[in-house]
Amino acid sequence: LDTAGPKIQNEVQEQIFHAYFTAGDFPDVECLVRIAGQSGLDAQQTREVLESGQLEDGIMKEASAYSRAGVSGVPTFIINGIPQFSGAQDTKAFLRAFEQEANSTN
Repeated sequence: LDTAGPKIQNEVQEQIFHAYFTAGDFPDVECLVRIAGQSGLDAQQTREVLESGQLEDGIMKEASAYSRAGVSGVPTFIINGIPQFSGAQDTKAFLRAFEQEANSTN
């Protein structure tokens, strides 16, 4: 997904959520390969990557780093690499977080 860009990444994410929460499809290899193909990614390459486990170490390291940073639930909102808050928030919480970040970088 790093090479496909945010539009495709968002499409894949939405399709995974739909498959799991609406259609009741468990996100196994077959489901993920189907979603990848429907979203414009190369289905065969997706299958090869998933079955090889080549990304597993990087994913586990990233998950561990976020856990150490205090991320313990979803959704967690991260701004400029820093976890800000978790769970549903009103728009004012986002506005405050963005303003604080903008002020801290000036």
